[in-house]
Amino acid sequence: MAIDSQWSSVKLLLPMSADYQDVKAHSVSSVGGAALASTVGTPFGAGNALFLDGTDDHLAITDSADFTLGSSDFTIEVWIRFVSHSSTCAIISHRAGGSSNHAFSLEYSVGAAGLRFSYTTDGTTKVDIDRSWSPSDSVWYHVSVTRTTTIVKIKVDGSQIGADYTIGASSIYNSSAQIKIGAIDTTPIAFFSGYIGPVRLTTAARTITASPSEPFPRPTISGTVYDDVGAKAAKAVYVRDRDTGLVVGGALSDATTGEYAFYPNDFGEHEVARYDDVSDPTTNETVFNLVARSEPLGACTLKPIIDTQGHELTVKYDARSDSTQTPYAGTASVYFDGSSDCLQSTNIDFALGLNDFSIEFWYRPINGGHGGSWARVLQIGQNSTNGTLYLACSSSDNPSYLRCEFYSGSWQLVVQTTGTVSNNAWHFVQLRRVNGDFFMYLDGVLQGSKTGVSYNITATQLSIGANTVYGESFYGNVGPLRISRGPVRASTVVPAATALKPLVDGGSGENALIYDRVIPG
Repeated sequence: MAIDSQWSSVKLLLPMSADYQDVKAHSVSSVGGAALASTVGTPFGAGNALFLDGTDDHLAITDSADFTLGSSDFTIEVWIRFVSHSSTCAIISHRAGGSSNHAFSLEYSVGAAGLRFSYTTDGTTKVDIDRSWSPSDSVWYHVSVTRTTTIVKIKVDGSQIGADYTIGASSIYNSSAQIKIGAIDTTPIAFFSGYIGPVRLTTAARTITASPSEPFPRPTISGTVYDDVGAKAAKAVYVRDRDTGLVVGGALSDATTGEYAFYPNDFGEHEVARYDDVSDPTTNETVFNLVARSEPLGACTLKPIIDTQGHELTVKYDARSDSTQTPYAGTASVYFDGSSDCLQSTNIDFALGLNDFSIEFWYRPINGGHGGSWARVLQIGQNSTNGTLYLACSSSDNPSYLRCEFYSGSWQLVVQTTGTVSNNAWHFVQLRRVNGDFFMYLDGVLQGSKTGVSYNITATQLSIGANTVYGESFYGNVGPLRISRGPVRASTVVPAATALKPLVDGGSGENALIYDRVIPG
């Protein structure tokens, strides 16, 4: 059973198996036509790898303090398979240019006739470490660069190519540029032609003596759920951290195979339980999950309105938990009085970029939802700022349409409901994006779509119930609200009957402990 003893030092991990997302939750966007393909399999057999056409395909990853290498040990590992290497092919880079905002880059260089690892200590003065290497097309290679104290080694399939390089005490520059996979520089060049498999960046030195024989380990819990007669079944599965006792997420098992998978944040001990009560658990794709609870009583200090994913929420004005209006019995919603009430949080997690995503919420408009015109149910970003997205009640209509717009030089209509939304009743909304195509659903019914658009959601400030300066206020209730980034939830049309349904205390359904450990996969 493979467990990564250096897991806490892993800062970037792209398995490239089911999607191109980062296990460590940094925002990854596909540029050009970069996509997974099963054509050549993986380094380990059948499966997916990232295909890059050598023309404009690459991945762009938002910068993070996690990617600061400094003077510490590190290991960069990438599986690559060339279709063609007749020109320079970038593998991974963290720089704006060769002499601009440059931390590091790794490429197959025609000029160097092999691998080139470049770095700077000041962002501008580039140092090239060139090592001769003659690869073949259509062959998988495991390429690594490791720094151990003062020495840098470059290896292919665990064998060092060239001599040690003495980097001494040099501190690698902290770039603010994106990390790119398969390209280099802010204006991308040197596009990789071929396939890229798993990618891993570790801020520790790894001992690599051979090609890995299996994918890089990640914490994984998986299994199969059966009903009371032994048939494979769809059930809600919840995962609890054994040390803290806290639920860290869950999954829905497949109705046909009974299989489920969940990816916790670490290799610690977990308990898994399945419940017959129907519910809709958060998953490892969940970025934000708004939950309102009944007001605390007595000495209880639990906050009544929280994000279960850990983002700090600021409650503005009189937004409050309301247990009298809720889409599900035994829960609560958030009441907004239409006079500047809102909830706000700022985090890079809300910059959905060009990724697949699903935004889902229950809402109950009063007076068309209007405390003000164009009342915001949800907004990511500031008004009239490129990269901002909102969902709002149209104009001053009563009842109103629900409308989604994106700002890029001006407000662009993405999609809106086909008719007005009735007042004083609960409605479930899902806005999902799959491969650049937007779809909006109201109460499980498709309202409209917009295809082939590259709306890059770069904003990081989330506001619920108003815009970011407390205007355009919503009047009514917002129940559970969830934002997920990734292809699984985005590809799912969530049924309104169970959408965002929590597991309520006192349910009558049977529950059973079915698994009690993490299986690295």
